[in-house]
Amino acid sequence: MRKRICLWLVPALAGVLFLYGCAGMRPQSNGPVRTVLEKMPSASQPEWTSMNERNYWIQNGSIYSSGYAESPIALQNALDEAENSARTKLIKNAKDMMLAEFQRALSVQKQDPKTQASVSSAFSALVSTMKVTGIAKKDSYSEKVREKLGKDEKIYYRSFVRVELANANYEKNLQQLLSGLKTQMKANKSARKLAEDIEKKIKERSK
Repeated sequence: MRKRICLWLVPALAGVLFLYGCAGMRPQSNGPVRTVLEKMPSASQPEWTSMNERNYWIQNGSIYSSGYAESPIALQNALDEAENSARTKLIKNAKDMMLAEFQRALSVQKQDPKTQASVSSAFSALVSTMKVTGIAKKDSYSEKVREKLGKDEKIYYRSFVRVELANANYEKNLQQLLSGLKTQMKANKSARKLAEDIEKKIKERSK
C-alpha cells in the first residue's frame, strides 16, 4: 500500500505551505485586531494545521485530512464542525484513490470493452454507496480568540482537527469493494473472471 500510494497517488509535498490563519492573528490596517486568549493544547500551533488547504496528504503509509471551523458559541461546536469537514474530505479522497487503483488495474486487462465497461460501472456504483470505515480522529488544536474593531469586540473559538485512515483500514475498505464486485459478477463468467484478475493485479501492486 505504501509503495503504491507513493508511486501513483502522492502529490509532491514541495513548495511553500500556507500557514492557515497565522496572518489573521496580526493587526491589519483598517482591519480587526485579533488576540489569542488561550491555546488548546497550550503548545505552539502544530505544523499539520498548515496542511488544511490540502484535500489530503500521506505520511508513514496513512492517509490524513484536516478540517477547520470557527464558532462564537462553544469550543465543542468548532471541534465538531472541523472534524466533520476533515472526515468528509478524507472519505472523498479515499474513494477517489480506490477508483484510481481500480482503473489502473483494469487498463491492463484483455477482456472485451463491453465486459470492461460493465465491471467498471458496477465498481463505481459500489464506491459511491460504500461507507468508508476505520477513520479515526488523530489530534486537534484550538484557540480562543478576541477580535476588536473600533468599539466592537467579539470572542470566538477556532479549531483544527486531523483525521487518519491507516493503511490497514484502507486495505480493508478496498477489499470489501473487490469482494462485493465479484459477488455482483457471479452470474457472468467473463465479468467474474475480470473482477478476479483486477483484484490480483491490485494485490500485486501492494507488495
